[in-house]
Amino acid sequence: MKRIFTILVLIFAAIALGLFIFALTFNANKYKPLLIEKVRKAIKKDVKIANISLALFPPVTIRMNGISVKDSDKAWDEAGLKAGSLTAVIKPLPLIRKDVQIESLTTRGLTVNLANLGIASSLDFDVDVIEADFKNISLYGPIYVNARLSLFGKGMEDVNLKAHLYPDLETKTPYIKNLELKIDLNRLDLTAALNALGEKGLSERFIGKEISGDLLITSERVFLDPKSFYDSDLYVDLSKGTTDIVPGKNGINNVTLRARMVKRDIIIERFKGRISGGEFSIKGELKDIAFGQGLDIEAVLKDIQLAGLLPVAVPDKPYLEGIANMDMAASARGLTPEKIMDTLTAKGGIGLDKVVLNNMNILALALGKLDILPDLVERLKAKLPSRYKGLLKQDYTRFRPLKTRFVFKDKELFFPKFLIVSDAFYFSGRGSLDMDGNIEIYSELFIPKDLSLSFIDVVPELRYLKNTKGMITMPLKIYGRFPDISVTPDIDYVIRKLAISKGQELIQQIFQKEGPKATGGEITNKASKSGDQTQEQQGQPEKIKPGEAIIKTIFDIISSPKK
Repeated sequence: MKRIFTILVLIFAAIALGLFIFALTFNANKYKPLLIEKVRKAIKKDVKIANISLALFPPVTIRMNGISVKDSDKAWDEAGLKAGSLTAVIKPLPLIRKDVQIESLTTRGLTVNLANLGIASSLDFDVDVIEADFKNISLYGPIYVNARLSLFGKGMEDVNLKAHLYPDLETKTPYIKNLELKIDLNRLDLTAALNALGEKGLSERFIGKEISGDLLITSERVFLDPKSFYDSDLYVDLSKGTTDIVPGKNGINNVTLRARMVKRDIIIERFKGRISGGEFSIKGELKDIAFGQGLDIEAVLKDIQLAGLLPVAVPDKPYLEGIANMDMAASARGLTPEKIMDTLTAKGGIGLDKVVLNNMNILALALGKLDILPDLVERLKAKLPSRYKGLLKQDYTRFRPLKTRFVFKDKELFFPKFLIVSDAFYFSGRGSLDMDGNIEIYSELFIPKDLSLSFIDVVPELRYLKNTKGMITMPLKIYGRFPDISVTPDIDYVIRKLAISKGQELIQQIFQKEGPKATGGEITNKASKSGDQTQEQQGQPEKIKPGEAIIKTIFDIISSPKK
């Protein structure tokens, strides 16, 4: 028995020595042409491998360097797949059953271009796989994937991927389970990403803009078949989000997002953040992301600083300060910013508080445009009571809190009806604001009764602009684009009002009959004293002079309502 054991040991030792010598002398590159041909036929693409090496002793390992894969009609510098190195650890026992199973596959320096591979012509960008590990590779079981990638990155890792890849034996379409995709937006090149996705117009607009945050995409099951992909359940979580691509002094920050894709719809459960000193909150739904792409959201903005949203103030030019609060419901179609803006409709309410229009006194500017009353503002400033002089001398307009409703359509914000009150006046009317910042306000200006009386005491002509409540009033138009804003009263209205009112006074003076004069309680009648007027002459009406008739006719024409 001892002799038999000794013989077996020697046999195994000889076999081990032979395998060791074989491993040392084996040149795997001899079989490289055969391997390349087999792979080429299997994937129907050209394959190039620089070097192959084989290690038989545990673990059985195959190493390949300088791997390239391309379409037959493309040059090698347009290869869709390039890998610096690939190392595969083979499970030995399945080889006995002629089944190749890879315990682990590690690749480094892998670059994939889906367009050059002919898989997705619209996705013409490189995915740089810094390192990827695949475990338990076979045709029947799940493959565990752990990869570090650079996707639209700045030459550094910005994506971590973990998932189980399952082959579907019935449809032969693989799917992913337990997906966990982490994206470091701090390392994302926004311009490169937009260019790669075909949004060159946006990329030019966002040159120099930054985006940051931690984005996490998870799913229990993702279908890789394009026809079934939108039936997958995906969850998107964003934290610590920051970007300056939106209007405003400091962009938006502290952004959190929670959304999920269910049956082709994206549900926005939470989208919050801070902007211009305040905060925003959005929730809603994007219906049928594949085809319909109908967007419905509800948004709330609280304590937003107007100065942070508007362009930077220009010296000596008007600019707004204040706090805004807004709520709205909006609908749109499409996914691109252009498509959304083309179809966006919204309605809601807005409230403004502590609003000051600096470098512009609307009341003084409006009165100064009344050229038919020369030096009007100067006269008021000089002779008004001290408590009112400051209202015209100040270089700003302060507004009281206001609330109004609005409608957004056709790329314009409409205010169908509003009432704006300041310390010196108020006006009501309607207005609009377009996406380029152009503003148009058509309103009726009212000066409070006590201030109107003070104005009239200094400039009596202003009494002709009073309404029945004793307030000076006139139509007013405010228009332009910040910071170039113009304030223009309706001069035609003022001229017409002055002409009519002055004409009325003149007509009353012309047609006013002299009545009896009372002196010390005695009635004096020249006709009765003289005794030379007959009864018939006393009852005869006074004749109207031709000039007076012409004036009356003109007045009737001016004052008669237009048909």
